[in-house]
Amino acid sequence: MSGSWQVRAQYQLRWLWQITFWDAGNGVGSDEPRRLRIRVEVPDRPGWSDRADKYLTENLELVNRSQLQKRCRCLRINGSEARASRRVRHGDIIEVDLDPEPPSAISAEDVGLSVVFENDDVVVVDKPPGMVVHPGAGNWSGTLAHGLLYHVSALDADPDSLRPGIVHRLDKDTSGVMICARHLGAKEFLSRQFAARRVGKRYVAVTRGVPRPVRGTVSGTLARDPAHRRRFRHQTKGGRTALTDYRVARVYGGRYALVMLRPRTGRTHQLRVHMTHLGTPILGDSLYGRRDGRFPDARLCLHALALTVMLPGELVPRTFTAPIPSDMRAIMVELLAEQADSQDSKRALRPR
Repeated sequence: MSGSWQVRAQYQLRWLWQITFWDAGNGVGSDEPRRLRIRVEVPDRPGWSDRADKYLTENLELVNRSQLQKRCRCLRINGSEARASRRVRHGDIIEVDLDPEPPSAISAEDVGLSVVFENDDVVVVDKPPGMVVHPGAGNWSGTLAHGLLYHVSALDADPDSLRPGIVHRLDKDTSGVMICARHLGAKEFLSRQFAARRVGKRYVAVTRGVPRPVRGTVSGTLARDPAHRRRFRHQTKGGRTALTDYRVARVYGGRYALVMLRPRTGRTHQLRVHMTHLGTPILGDSLYGRRDGRFPDARLCLHALALTVMLPGELVPRTFTAPIPSDMRAIMVELLAEQADSQDSKRALRPR
């Protein structure tokens, strides 16, 4: 057991339970949130068994099952990582690491927002890769929502205290244009457009491999992958409808492609799952693809290029854009240069 874990309290509970709480901080000066570790020995009840999550929540009364799912960092049974659905029996040792209880509201932080456009109703920003849109497990500071609250103090009136002004989202490693509301009226106005699918969204991605056909629509449904709770999977029935139009804009030597994407629906991980379904995962997508030998350190090469939306009080939609980030451009330039060198070599080998 690491020395950073300090026993806080120990209780003897009914049925000979043993439960121990540890403070999971990493020491002085650490930015790691302080977590709670719980260790339980299942009491002697011959012939009895139950799901681990049900056993913990119904008997310990610390969290309900929904809170356990959101706050659980790691669940181990008899020293090995296990799923919450695993059944436990007499003598099993259950250990669970819980994130701290989430805050009920966030505070303003200067995160250096890159503002593309703003007026009295909206703020359009260029979200950098690596920034989380709103607070969640493991990300309780430094989010776009914190920065928006710093930029627009009137957002304090938003009843959604953890997502003030947020009407849509991008994955952490996806960069690009986002629109946020400065007040509740604008938030409701924008949210209705997203819900009715009247917002135009265009993305650009670098893929590993060339999608075939080079232009088309991926249709089907998305559902959470039962074998990997962080992932979603494409399927033909069940789940939620997901539609994506795509077009290959450039091919780099047959091994990579620049693909323009237009999602008609807005499901979690939709573009990533659809490109993987075509057999051409997005470069740098460690969740749905494998590490690329040519660009092993590439982040997710997916960028929200343009957003077309109606603003409050206006009659004609506006289109806002964000330039492709430098790291993604550098990969595109390198691939283009390699393709040009290859073509020059082929021309030099032709008989004269």
